[in-house]
Amino acid sequence: MTNKVNIYYHKDVDGLTSAALTSRLLEFWGYEPVIKTAIDYPLARKWRSGEMKPVEPFVVVDWPFYNPESLLHADHHKTKEPIIKSEKTKYLCINLDAKSCASIILDKLKESESLNGCELGRLEEMVRWCNIIDSASYKDAGVESVEDVLEPKRHSNEPALIVGKALEATRVGNYNWLWNHFARSLAKNSSYEHLSKNIIINHLYRKAINQQTEAIKELGKDGNPKKKYDILHKILTYSIDDDKWSRYGFVRICPPAVWAVGIRKTNSGAVLVMTKNPWKENHKCINAGEFLEKYPNGGGRDFGGSAFFQKLTDAEEAQEDIVKRIKEANKK
Repeated sequence: MTNKVNIYYHKDVDGLTSAALTSRLLEFWGYEPVIKTAIDYPLARKWRSGEMKPVEPFVVVDWPFYNPESLLHADHHKTKEPIIKSEKTKYLCINLDAKSCASIILDKLKESESLNGCELGRLEEMVRWCNIIDSASYKDAGVESVEDVLEPKRHSNEPALIVGKALEATRVGNYNWLWNHFARSLAKNSSYEHLSKNIIINHLYRKAINQQTEAIKELGKDGNPKKKYDILHKILTYSIDDDKWSRYGFVRICPPAVWAVGIRKTNSGAVLVMTKNPWKENHKCINAGEFLEKYPNGGGRDFGGSAFFQKLTDAEEAQEDIVKRIKEANKK
């Protein structure tokens, strides 16, 4: 009988780190972890319908869609339906107040008392940046400008931000092997600082910067019909190809904007993205995750989230609906 357990994780910095920490936790519990697949919102429909079947036994981290067949499910996203633990799920680790999923798993590792001081310090630094990035609390962390996030090598030179920017270039194409490789490296003895010097990361970073520059140039053109800014409500709407999208690129294009509601066009449909400007106050306490829960494959946190649609027209209708709801909230 095998003790192998497959790890499925969200395709972002928090998910990557969560997979690495989960690998360590499973080893402590006596399992043989296999870092299997990085998943993102375009796969949400297939995941929820059962069309995408995880290889059992498996665990899922940093992913809001609970699968009752999972051995472990860890997450920090609010879900539309309450999660009811099944008999197959041995470990259910949910903390909606956590800034990252990685922080939840690190707490479990600390409980195991399996980490020495040096190793704990390495993992805590990784999780600290997961908390900053995944909660968009850049300003509170001393990241004063969007340029520190958009082009970290030229500004902050923060390794976690460099790695995060580089991984944006893997949105289109089959890079699952690379995500798994980096997750395994972090599980052993690597760090964001080490990864930021990796030759592949440096290649991807240049690619991401080129894509970002092209996107900002395209969207920033005066009279671009794919971009519209509502001065009164400080909402920027836009539409762009998935491989050019940059989460906070809109802040450079339109610094006064508080919210951006964009459409990322993919080969299989469209992703609606709602993002708050981290350097602006959310005076009306609008919760992006709650706005996006309305849609079958949507969700997120208070500062941002996304929903996947098979039809571009459906995404466009949802974009109009989200903008309308923001305006209504602003009037209260």
